[in-house]
Amino acid sequence: MKKLIKVLPIMLLAGFVFAACAAPAPEPVVTPPAVVEPPPPPPVVETPGEWTPADAGNVTINFSWWGVEARAEAMEAAFDIFMARYPNVTIAGDWGPFGGHLDSLILQLATGEEPDIMQVNYAWVHSLAPDGNNVFFDINAVSDIVDLSEWTSGDLSFMNVGGELAGVPHGMNGRIVVYNRLLLEEFGLDTFPATVEELIAFGEQVSVGNNLGMDLGDNRYALANLDNLLFDLSILTWLYATTGNPLQQGGQMLHTEEQVAAIFDLVYELQATGTVQNPLQETAGFPNHNDPVWTSGRAGGALVWVSDVNNFKNTFLVEGSDHWEDLGVAPLPVPAGTSPVTMQRPSLGHAISRNTSHPEVAAYLLNFLYTDPDAIRAIGATLGVPFSRTAAEITWGEGIVSDPQIEGMEILAVAVGVIDEYFEDPRLREPRQGIFGEFRHGTIDSATAAARFVNEQQSALDTIFSE
Repeated sequence: MKKLIKVLPIMLLAGFVFAACAAPAPEPVVTPPAVVEPPPPPPVVETPGEWTPADAGNVTINFSWWGVEARAEAMEAAFDIFMARYPNVTIAGDWGPFGGHLDSLILQLATGEEPDIMQVNYAWVHSLAPDGNNVFFDINAVSDIVDLSEWTSGDLSFMNVGGELAGVPHGMNGRIVVYNRLLLEEFGLDTFPATVEELIAFGEQVSVGNNLGMDLGDNRYALANLDNLLFDLSILTWLYATTGNPLQQGGQMLHTEEQVAAIFDLVYELQATGTVQNPLQETAGFPNHNDPVWTSGRAGGALVWVSDVNNFKNTFLVEGSDHWEDLGVAPLPVPAGTSPVTMQRPSLGHAISRNTSHPEVAAYLLNFLYTDPDAIRAIGATLGVPFSRTAAEITWGEGIVSDPQIEGMEILAVAVGVIDEYFEDPRLREPRQGIFGEFRHGTIDSATAAARFVNEQQSALDTIFSE
């Protein structure tokens, strides 16, 4: 089986995008003949005889995706544009939260009832095919409809499974800290701490005066654990920073129990010093940018996806106001003596069902979302910063990609990016979360937690790779 784990730095997208943004040569000006009435608009079919969805008859395309409400509204706006041009096509959208989305998709794939087009986590196309057999439609088969020149070969390689193209990637994403300048300045800091040790020292100052064992609405934290995933998301980067190895490779865990126990000890220090919330003070749920700890300015920072930066900006202090001058972005602090590391991966992708009855229409719609200027503007930056050439030219060139997102991409460009196709698979994540929960509640010590972590992750990998 091909080795799937990739550890790589990504180049700054800005240089790539603006290099691709050279303006086309202007067309010669032609004076139209005098007419009483203007000519009718040109037909949708630009080249006579070229196939379009208008030739397909009445068709319904089922499309599933996840995300915040702004993404749902943006995707539906793009669908409306498509259906206005091709009234014979109906797009039936199925939108919901990220939680549980993969479980639902696995069930749909098992019964052959998956949607025609699916928004997918890039890792899923690999974790659903540990034997290398792609479970989605091979988009190479419709390359006459989907313009694959929109992506570089490197971009497309993220979605290659067993020699087939399981989907197309939207763009790169990664975890960064959005921090609260106002709280940092109160304690004499100009930027967010770079090391875990500095973070703990800052956290001890911030947490003085917090209510013991409870949060009555006025506790403050150096780093918020908004959705109960802070430590799960951090362990990948902290283990890589201290050992130079990703979590697993080819289905084999790469860390000793002692190495993992050292990370659990860091978790204990962060919690014991009040740098982060304790389990009794937390509530899980999405969207985490609406958590009162963040919206009231009581958090020094939050670990977020670059694609989600705007949501955190828009809900800080006063919803709908632009407080970017009061915020900043920084890498996740790492253990002292190590280099910046970020969890990175393609933000998401889009795949076509092997069972679709309308592969040509599905492919045309997929290509439309990435190449049609009106659709690209409707989607904006709600899916993150795009890879595809046309979408990148428009979103960067017209300022649709925001300054906060640009600053976040700059952080990803200079840090080592750790990419693990299996890290977010719920078959591995759920056992990890259970172990973290027990450890943070004090029912097991770091050595026990580390032993279970290594053994249970390996057991889950063994099950996946034996399917």
